[in-house]
Amino acid sequence: MKTLHLETLDLTPVRMGWDIPPHINRTVKGTPLSIAGQRYERGIWMNAPCSIPLRLDGQARRLRCGFGHEDLVQSANYEAPRLRFQVELDGEIQFDSDWMASGDPARYLDLDLSEASSLILRIVPENAQVGNAQGNWIHPELDYAGAVPFLELAAPEEAPALPPPDGYSSFLPGQRWFDTDGVPIQAHGAGLLEVDGTYYMYGEHKGGTTSFWPKSRVDIIGVGVYSSQDLMNWKNEGIVLPATPQDPESPLHPSNVLERPKVQYNARTGNYVMWVKSQDAHYSWGHAMVAQSDSPTGPFEIVSSERPWKDRSFGDFALYQENGTGYLIIATGKVETTFVYRLSPDFLRIEEELSAAYPGEKREAPALLKQENLYYLITSGKSGWAPNPTRYATATSLEGPWTDQGLLFVGDEDENSFRSQPTFVLQAGEELIYMGDRWDQRDLGDSRYIWLPITLKEQTLSASWQDSWTLRQHSDLSDPSESSDPNSPAS
Repeated sequence: MKTLHLETLDLTPVRMGWDIPPHINRTVKGTPLSIAGQRYERGIWMNAPCSIPLRLDGQARRLRCGFGHEDLVQSANYEAPRLRFQVELDGEIQFDSDWMASGDPARYLDLDLSEASSLILRIVPENAQVGNAQGNWIHPELDYAGAVPFLELAAPEEAPALPPPDGYSSFLPGQRWFDTDGVPIQAHGAGLLEVDGTYYMYGEHKGGTTSFWPKSRVDIIGVGVYSSQDLMNWKNEGIVLPATPQDPESPLHPSNVLERPKVQYNARTGNYVMWVKSQDAHYSWGHAMVAQSDSPTGPFEIVSSERPWKDRSFGDFALYQENGTGYLIIATGKVETTFVYRLSPDFLRIEEELSAAYPGEKREAPALLKQENLYYLITSGKSGWAPNPTRYATATSLEGPWTDQGLLFVGDEDENSFRSQPTFVLQAGEELIYMGDRWDQRDLGDSRYIWLPITLKEQTLSASWQDSWTLRQHSDLSDPSESSDPNSPAS
C-alpha cells in the first residue's frame, strides 16, 4: 500500500471561484494555512466554489484529511459566506460537512473509498456566493495500490483559433482576436477613441507570465495601442506607455500593476490625455496615473501618479467628455460608491465632484454613454476576477440623481454577463457596442474580448449573446456630424 499526498499533484488546471489555481501549503497571501488560529504545515488552499476531480480506477483504499473554513478578508462590510466540504464517489455524495463558518475549528475525515472509480473533493459556498470564501483541505492523503490516482479534467473548451486569411468580416465574441500581423491582440481593459475616421484602441499588454501572489497579475509591459477603420481589423501601433525596468521607483516599474487605460483628446491643449489605474503588486496604492501626448500613437509622458481626490482610492473608472468638458467616473472602494467628477480644463486633474451613483454598493468597471438627453451608466458588481451580472443606471444630468434600471443582458442564464466584465461602451454611427473582458485569471494574457451589440428601445438598454455579428452599417462607422471631431463624446 502506498500513500499519495494530494498537495503534490499539479493542480494548476483546476478552476476555482476566482479562476486561479489552488494554492499549495500556503494561502493566496503567502501565509501559512490556518483554521481557527491553528497553523498547518501542508494542505490545499481553495477559493469556493471549487472541485478537484480524481480518477481512481478502483486503486484507492482510504481518504484521510482535515478540512475547515478560513477567510483572509478583514472588513466591517463583508461577511464571509459559509462553506460545505463534500466528497463525491462515483457520482454520489458520500460525505457532507454541512455549513461551516469562518473560524470554526477544523474537522477530520477518514473515508473508505471501497475501490471507487472516481473521487471529487468539493467546496461549496452558501447561496452560490463567490466573494472571498476560502477553505482548506489539511494534509489530504490517499492510500492506494497499483496505478497512481490522477487529476481528471474535461477537454478544453475550444481549439486554438486562427486569424481569417482575408481579415475579419464579423465580430466573434470569446474567440482569440488577432491583429493584422496575425498576433493575438493585447489590449485588455481597453478604451477607444475615434480621430478623423480612425479608431484607436488602448489597452493593457498582458503578454507576460501570470503570477498568483500576492495577487493575480502580470509584470507591466505597458499600454498598447491599435488602429482600425472598421473596428474588426486592428493594426498594432506599438507600446505608447512602456514599462521602466531601470527605475524601481517608477509606477511603471514591471513589479507594479497598470489597468484600464482610457484616452481623450483635449482641444484646448492639443494633447491626448490618458488616465490609468495604477497599483503596486499588493493593490494598496489606489493611484490614478495621468499621462499625455501630442499624438494618439504616443509616446505618452507621465504627468502625475497619486490619489486624485480627497485621498480616495482610485478604482475602476471611465473617462468621458462632452462639449469640450472632461468627466471622470470612478468606482471607489471602502466607501463603495461610484462618483462622477468634472475635470480641469486640461483634463489632468479632478476639479469638482458632481454626483454619486449606487451609494454604499460594491460596483466597478463603469462605462458611460449618452443617448438623446439621457445618460446611461453601466457597471459590474465586485467578485474578484469572477464575472457577475451587469447593471445600468440612468440620469438626465451628470449631477444626478442616478436611478438603477436593472440588468443589461437578456438570456444571461448564469447571470455572469456571458462571462465578461464591461470596460467600455462605444457609439459607432448608429451602432452601440458593449466592450467587455472575459478574464482568465490563470493566464491573463489569454483573456478574451466580448464585444456585443446593444439595443436601445424606449430608453431601455439590452444586449444578448451573439456567436458572430456584423455592424448594421459598414460604409461610415462614424456619426457624420462627429467624424472629424476628436472631441466627440466617448465613454
